Amino acid sequence: MDKKFKVTLLLAIILAFSLGLSGVVFAEVPFEVKTSIGFNGFYKYEYVTPINIEVKNNVKDLNGKIQVLFENTASSDKKLYTAYTKDIDIAEGTTKTINMEFKLDRHIGEYKVRILDENDKVIWENKPIAFPSAKASNTVGVGILSDEYESLGYLPLMVFSNPEDSSGKRATVMCDLSEQLPTDTRFLEMLNVIIINNYNTEKLTTEEKNALNQWINNGGVLLIGTGPSYNKTLKGLEDFNYINVTGTSTITEFKNMKDSSGDPFTPNSPLQIINATSDTGNVILEEEKRPIIFAKSSGKGKIIISVFDLGLSPFLDWSGKDKFIQSILAGDISGVYTGNNIRSHNYPYKFHSINQYIPTDKAPSVKVIITILMIFTIIAGPINYLVLRILDKREMAWITIPALSIIFSLVMLIWGSGTSFKNPLMNNVSVISINNELNSYDISTHSGVISFKNGDVNISSSENTAIFPNISYGYNDYMNFNNEDIVLEYILQKNNTISFKDRGVWDIQQITLKETKKLEQNIIQDLKLKEDIISGEIKNNTNMDLEDAFLFYSYGFHKLGDIKSGESKSISFSFNTLNSSNKSGAMQKDLYPLLDSIYPWNSNPTVVNNQKTTLTEDIKRRILEDYLVYNDDFINNGLYLIAWNTDNLSSDITVNGKVVERIDRNIITMKIDLKYEKGDLVEIPYGILSPLVLEMTGLDYQPYERSFFGQGDVVMSVKSDEKIDFKEININLTYARLSSGNKVWLYNYDNNQWDEVTGFNIVIDRNNKDNYYDEVQGAKLKISLDGNDHMWMPKFSVKGVAK
Repeated sequence: MDKKFKVTLLLAIILAFSLGLSGVVFAEVPFEVKTSIGFNGFYKYEYVTPINIEVKNNVKDLNGKIQVLFENTASSDKKLYTAYTKDIDIAEGTTKTINMEFKLDRHIGEYKVRILDENDKVIWENKPIAFPSAKASNTVGVGILSDEYESLGYLPLMVFSNPEDSSGKRATVMCDLSEQLPTDTRFLEMLNVIIINNYNTEKLTTEEKNALNQWINNGGVLLIGTGPSYNKTLKGLEDFNYINVTGTSTITEFKNMKDSSGDPFTPNSPLQIINATSDTGNVILEEEKRPIIFAKSSGKGKIIISVFDLGLSPFLDWSGKDKFIQSILAGDISGVYTGNNIRSHNYPYKFHSINQYIPTDKAPSVKVIITILMIFTIIAGPINYLVLRILDKREMAWITIPALSIIFSLVMLIWGSGTSFKNPLMNNVSVISINNELNSYDISTHSGVISFKNGDVNISSSENTAIFPNISYGYNDYMNFNNEDIVLEYILQKNNTISFKDRGVWDIQQITLKETKKLEQNIIQDLKLKEDIISGEIKNNTNMDLEDAFLFYSYGFHKLGDIKSGESKSISFSFNTLNSSNKSGAMQKDLYPLLDSIYPWNSNPTVVNNQKTTLTEDIKRRILEDYLVYNDDFINNGLYLIAWNTDNLSSDITVNGKVVERIDRNIITMKIDLKYEKGDLVEIPYGILSPLVLEMTGLDYQPYERSFFGQGDVVMSVKSDEKIDFKEININLTYARLSSGNKVWLYNYDNNQWDEVTGFNIVIDRNNKDNYYDEVQGAKLKISLDGNDHMWMPKFSVKGVAK
């Protein structure tokens, strides 16, 4: 009995010990995990967002991985995941914070965290966690750097129009950056504006300032408040400050400082300001010839400097302070005011259709295959029969036919080996945006990648190249997966990697790559506008050829031809002689007639379906069409250079560790900065400048036609070029095609009322400028549609003298 008891006790001890080793001990909280998303709880859908994961290791040393998993909402009845994975090395008894990033879809409601060992075995997993409330992707994010954060608490009162939803408005949300200014520019992209006010900027690190500078160059708006604490605020902003401060003073009466409703600033006490000048910035608001607001473009963004503190009385006591800041920012928050329906997060589908085909010169020739099969059929059939009949050896057919089959198979194999794909293929359409001011160019590459292998497809880019998938799998793509499988994995290491799971030989992985490269030599543009004549020279000092180049504005263009590397092109033409799809020049409203004028449509479908490595006219048309539609701001403002190129300009990727073969089609764009000589008469024709939409209610916007439809109102701002002292602005409503049921008003800043307009031509000149034009907001036009017809975007021209 004692012996049986001892054996039973021993077995029980062994069983308990083995259970402990196999995972029961993990029930005793092996890892304590805490997560935080965004910065200070702020993040937006569809933007790269930081997630910080704090892990406390209560068990043995771990050298493994940590994963964040989101359920794939398109996977129908199966629970499948997208995973973000990062290595983790954490000793027993220690705590470590792992920083990761992800792009959150609005349809994903929860996430979970996994910890894997060195063999990729899951050793810990939490229950799904609900995401904290995210802000809508169109929310206006305002980051704040201030030692008096609460003093700017009025900023969320700003409400902006939402061009993508006629019934809604864009809310404004503040985010305190004082303790956590991201050094990763991608995290700053969810912010539209950053305000620095009464803040010790010497605390900013070099990395933080570099990220801030890159964010501005990418399109962000920096607003700096000064006033009594100007030295504290400006001292650490050497790379951002473009004003010269000569002292301080006060101002008591204001004539031009008004909110967006036209109500003037009438303080009860003097406003403390700095006395400042600037050699490079523009004064956009002044009082008694003293600058109040400065502005300067930097890359795609802008730096605005106020001569007063944004959080001190008497400005803080003004009921219109939020509307004033709103008016200052008007036109500079990307995608809000340009009157377009910019879908910056959508994918250009014609790019997709181009890079999903295998080019004909990369695939085996169908004609050669058919010819070989026909020869085999003739030889193995009648010829073989006739020869054996003549030799009276017809019984040998059972030997000759297999022999001929083997011989022809070897021929096919040898020939095919010379035409097959030895490496993965990268089929690209790239948008190259040149920024001469920054001596750089941005590359956005839309690529279709084929691995020619079954299994996982691991696509890796360099550290400085962002990579992400474009289009979700279709329903059929999920049929081979089991419940709880990972279908897409982001491997967050030094080299950015996306892993598409369980793909077929001919499956195409659609991805986008984004990067910025240094421009060793610029494209020198020396173009001057005098009256309506553009003249000067474009010199291509870059190492890239500009093929089939043309100047483009609104819906007019001027062909330049090729400008090879090192070559120059002299230019002289009148805006009135620009090519267009009809005699009205830039007044043309529809995109398709313009494309027909530049690249006439070829109705032969084989030109599209049999893609070639070189750029055909039809491929150029398709690329240009998608580019213009998905960058509607491009065709509404200014003069641009457009050209083509087939060189390898973007960085290489690897697929499953192999170097890829490439096919490159590049559209190159660059904004032309026209020069004016002081005192010259300048005539800016219709189409160079475009109205900015301030508000839109009850209407929808069609980017293809640049037209409004529905029943409701739209309020627009019409502004002259800041470098021109305008004498006349002519707003022509004829081309808006207004019907008799539509009404038009012009805002009267003198009495803060809307004055109804009759006729189709509105002229603002010296006689009525004080009534209808504001230096900050321009002329405000309100149009009411009755729902019976479309209205196209109005056009306006400017005549004046260069400052």
